[in-house]
Amino acid sequence: MTSIGKLTATVLSGSQELVATLGLLNFDFSLVKLEAPSQFRGLGAALTPTRREIAEAGSTHVTARKLGALFEDIIPHTPYLIDAYGTRVSEIASSATANPRATLSDGIFADYTGADGTSIWAAATSGSSAISVHLLGCMLARMFSVGEAISIWVEIVEARKKEMALLSTDEPIKLAHMLAAQVVIERNQLAEWDNSARAWLRRADEAKNKEQTRLMLILNNLSIAVNAKINTYASVISAWTTALNMMEELLSGKPQGIQDGSLLLALSCWHLYPDLIVLGHKTAFQNDQLVPTEGKLTLGLERSANSDKDQSGVYWVMSLAHMRYYGPPVHLQRSIATTSSRLSADQLMQVALGSILRGWGFKKRHLTNAWVERLKTESNWVRSLGQAANSFTSSMTAGNDIYHELHRKLFALGHGRGSAFVEDPKSFPPPVFGIPDFQNFIPLLERDEDRVSLLRKYAVRFFPDAKPWEVIIRYRPDLGRESKKVPAEETTTVTNDRTSQNQEVEQNQGDGVGAETSAPANQNLPKLSLNDSEELGIRWGSSHSWESFVDPIKAEDQSTERSSRLLVDLGTSEKKSQQARATKDENSKPNDEKAQPAIPSTSFEYFLGDPQVAALYVTSEVLASYQMEARAPYWASKKIQRKKKIDLDDVKTALYKGGISAQSLDSFLRDQSPQPFYQSLRALALIQDVYQSLPSATINTEVVLRPLHNAKWLKDHFGVDRTLFSKSLSRQQTFACITMLETGTLDLPISIFQNVFAISSGDSLYVAASLLGDPGEAIQPSEVRHVIGNIGRPGINLIVPPTEPQVLQLPADSWRVINRAPYDGTTSNCFSDTSLHLRFSDWSIAIDVGTSSQGRRDVEASLVEGFIQVNDNGRWIADLDILSAFKRGCSQFDHDYYYKPRCEHEKSPNKEYNMGARDLCDMYPMTAIESWEEFLERPEGPAVVRASKNWLARIATAALGVQRHDRVLVGEEVCWECFLDLANVGGADIVDKILFIN
Repeated sequence: MTSIGKLTATVLSGSQELVATLGLLNFDFSLVKLEAPSQFRGLGAALTPTRREIAEAGSTHVTARKLGALFEDIIPHTPYLIDAYGTRVSEIASSATANPRATLSDGIFADYTGADGTSIWAAATSGSSAISVHLLGCMLARMFSVGEAISIWVEIVEARKKEMALLSTDEPIKLAHMLAAQVVIERNQLAEWDNSARAWLRRADEAKNKEQTRLMLILNNLSIAVNAKINTYASVISAWTTALNMMEELLSGKPQGIQDGSLLLALSCWHLYPDLIVLGHKTAFQNDQLVPTEGKLTLGLERSANSDKDQSGVYWVMSLAHMRYYGPPVHLQRSIATTSSRLSADQLMQVALGSILRGWGFKKRHLTNAWVERLKTESNWVRSLGQAANSFTSSMTAGNDIYHELHRKLFALGHGRGSAFVEDPKSFPPPVFGIPDFQNFIPLLERDEDRVSLLRKYAVRFFPDAKPWEVIIRYRPDLGRESKKVPAEETTTVTNDRTSQNQEVEQNQGDGVGAETSAPANQNLPKLSLNDSEELGIRWGSSHSWESFVDPIKAEDQSTERSSRLLVDLGTSEKKSQQARATKDENSKPNDEKAQPAIPSTSFEYFLGDPQVAALYVTSEVLASYQMEARAPYWASKKIQRKKKIDLDDVKTALYKGGISAQSLDSFLRDQSPQPFYQSLRALALIQDVYQSLPSATINTEVVLRPLHNAKWLKDHFGVDRTLFSKSLSRQQTFACITMLETGTLDLPISIFQNVFAISSGDSLYVAASLLGDPGEAIQPSEVRHVIGNIGRPGINLIVPPTEPQVLQLPADSWRVINRAPYDGTTSNCFSDTSLHLRFSDWSIAIDVGTSSQGRRDVEASLVEGFIQVNDNGRWIADLDILSAFKRGCSQFDHDYYYKPRCEHEKSPNKEYNMGARDLCDMYPMTAIESWEEFLERPEGPAVVRASKNWLARIATAALGVQRHDRVLVGEEVCWECFLDLANVGGADIVDKILFIN
């Protein structure tokens, strides 16, 4: 073995032999544990025992020690920063919101619950240099994706080791430095290090939400690069050390000015908030007690000289040589801004609102009074949009600048980068779901008066110079969308030919309004009496004028009864009123002096509206004149309305006055459901439903950059019947939806989630609700719950059970503790020492996420094998696959896996009935199960597990009972009626397998 004397001489001389010499030393300096600074002890006390053990003696501690030693020489001395940061992380860790403590309801996930401060505590127990390395980890995790950050870590570690190896032999070298230059830090260790920092950022952002939001809104108005260095190692080290030095100066009470984006990036992830002096604006006071009042930061909102005009916020340009196995370095540019932050489900709706209004060609001003919320319909996506619109308008009047500015930024995100989130802007359907189209809007109105009044109003706009008898309204009284269908024998459909004058007129109306394709005729319309017309405010020239009109749809059909026609003129101008009064005066003269109205017999052509409900018709001459005016330039034509659209104000008026039928609106929206736009809206409503039970979960902003209606989970949900009013998502679809929103990019097939019982990603665990509650509770099989925490593995991990869970085989001498006591009808808990724990095997497999991941070194998503371990006072009993057991369970008595989680029977006080059941029980004595030995060696005949109010033991025994083909019934007490039912239909063979869990 190499002598210590030679090693010492080698160290002092800097000989190259040191490299080989160090390799012979049987010494791992990374296992050394130091005393954590007092400011960090609050964090250490708040960690779960599992996380604390990993941080102090596990792989994360090893990584912290190695990284600290590797970069120690280039890290500046920052005592103020370390003290302040330790105080802040301990403060965050003590927050019940940011770091909830594990409770009994967390069940098998209790060991993984709470904020992931593993890397912080590992650094705190590894020295001040390791704490600084953790701060660098936060900077990289804030700016870059998982794979990108890991690749940067690999590159700078490799570069640093090469740099240390090239130290001059003339320089005195510390032993620890040379040891550090030879350490091996695996890529998976760096991935765990990054994952812990990434998870911590989410919880810290939540704890400091107000300060963080204010800071991010300011950063969003900047355009500044972190630095302009091209080399990755040089750029990272420069940004890191610059941020450390400047933050130390601020915390020592010295004001600073921004020269590049290094410190701003650090501010966004270290959660220390100096007051900001924004040039040209008022000072943004953060009032952070950990930052001296003198330590103010000055920055300007003008773009820096080296900034990218198309990039907002603080951005970093990087070239990564270690991201792919093959190919040139990957060049990328990333930024932090409001739009790069994570979103809540309500904020996602704000982005969707901006995307929708962009597609409709609307601006924010169209949200005044949030009138979309007035759409009364069963469609929950309509209500969601209305609530989003109402939230946006409320933010403008709330007097909270931060709240409104955030809404404005989210709206702008949907209006800009997220414009295709709901639908491709080029394929958007008509505005406001097509409701302002006359043919859609007219049938939605509930009252005839509203239909006629609306058509009269627009007739004057379209034909201001038409004579009273040249424009008419035809309508069917009390006929809306739901009742407008006419028996076939009463209608005649006339299809317009593309070359016909009608079609030509419609095609030339412009503004994207399509031509009507049909106009039914001869519909036996009832005649409107003069008194009715007067009530509607309709002026008539003479009651005899009816005789001069023919059916507007089919002039040659003279067989139609006059009483079947409704012809209304639209003389609303002053001139028309005068003509009407003159005609009335003429009618008062003797018959021989009356002048007959000069209204020739003519045909009328459909112009707009719904021909089966209420529509506007005009003469061919008037239509031709309108066509000519509509084609003329605006400056050369008369002031006529060109767009065949209803003003939004008129739609709003109808909504506010309750003039639109909810039943008709639902029917109309159902007809639109196959369109991608409406599928996206339905998806948004489903997302709202899912995240309503996940209040603390957040969504990756990148999800808004691609069309929502293409999501695989959505297509699987709708299947063939793409109705807007579909049932809720299945558990598999819910997990797939959450995966897409959690990552922003991963749209995985539903089949992958077939056996998944939980997902771990970032700071979140998404767990099938059936695993977190008593089997007797009414829990929907599709329900998923959110637990703050993670399993400590990078990327997104889909946890699946083993194919054949193991169960303890009792030793031969277990008979000593098996009592077989008869059941006495009372309840008790004999399984108080039972606990459930989540454990993992070494099996995992990468999930194919598409061609975009080909060649990448890091896995974005994995299937991980996890099993639920049942322990009795620390002794292993069995491994469970609870979901599979309950899924197999069926309440049919002769099913192989009988399982009845709840009993609907009322417990009868009838003594004769109970006596009958007890007589049966005398035939089949019931045994009490009071230990795991008694459970595993099942008694003959019916049995009762005594685990009252112990949901962990109840769910374990229920799952194992189903697995071994017992007839499992769960309840607070034995249900004698269930017992009798099974005995009567199944006989002795079934009764022998009855297992009550109570």
